[in-house]
Order: sequence, then structure tokens, then C-alpha cells
Amino acid sequence: MAATNSDCSADPYQSSGISYCYANATHPEWFLHSTAAGHPRLTFCDYSYLSAMDIGNVDYQRRWAGAVIHAMRRSGFDGVMMDDTNLYPGHCMDGQILEYSDAEYRQATVAFIHAVGAAIMSAGYVAMPNVGLATWDSAQTDAARDVALHVSVYNREFFVRWEEGSALFTGATWSTSWP
Repeated sequence: MAATNSDCSADPYQSSGISYCYANATHPEWFLHSTAAGHPRLTFCDYSYLSAMDIGNVDYQRRWAGAVIHAMRRSGFDGVMMDDTNLYPGHCMDGQILEYSDAEYRQATVAFIHAVGAAIMSAGYVAMPNVGLATWDSAQTDAARDVALHVSVYNREFFVRWEEGSALFTGATWSTSWP
């Protein structure tokens, strides 16, 4: 959702809604930038080939939804799973986004989900964000509940355990994994 693959050889078969090649050529303002010296484009530390996009940009939201709806119609899919719709930046981007504070990024994510969720569902498709949370503090919990009201299906990333092979949540850890 928030990133594009910079490998243009795969274009236009992107899993990101908007391809890197299209955004780079026509809308460089859609890329987020690092707070590091020189303000380079922001990439995920664990997926450095992915560039972070400005999901709070209304034009980006419209184009993303339109491109995804077009792809679903063309390919016969009945919905879209929006991965990494994080209510905190994550991927080593916490506190590193020039355009947003971490709290502002959460609000940009909520705005993105509201806009694209509505567009996708009104076109007759399923909208399912994979929502990541850093903690269940009140701001993230409120945002998570808000998001759930504006999509077809809500998926809480790491709902029952942190990753494949790790222990299932129990006790207090389980109790705090949901709002």
C-alpha cells in the first residue's frame, strides 16, 4: 500500500497499486523523504527496494484506488488486501519521515483507508487492510477501531503471534493484542 517497487522490469505488474516507474516519471511529489541529510527518498530498512509513498496525498489516494479497481476488473479479482497499512510507520521509518510525525503518519494511514476503502467498496469489491500496530495505546486503538468501520474486512497483523514459528499469544499478551 505505502510502497512501490523500484524495479521497473516488473512494471506494470506491481503489487503496490501505483508502480514506481509511473510515480517516478509523473508524480515525484508522491514519494516520502527521509529526515537524513539531503532528504533522500525514504525506503523500508527491511525491504530497501521499496520506496515509501505519501499515502496522505489525496491525489495519490484517488489514483491508487482507481488503479487497483482497474486491475481487479481486468484480472477478475473480487477484492484487495492492503498490506502494511500500519498505524505507526514501522520498517525503521519511525521518526524518520520528513513530511510527517509518527502521529501524523497514523492519521494519513487512516485517511488513506477511508478514501480507498470507500472507493473500492462502492465499486463492488472487498477492501481488506492488513493493519499493523506498534502498541495498543489509546491513539492506535482509536485509529484501529475507526479503520475497521470503513472497510469490508479488517485484518490485524500479528493477531495471534508475532511471526510464523513463534509461540501463540496467551495471558496478558493475548489480552492486549486486540482493542
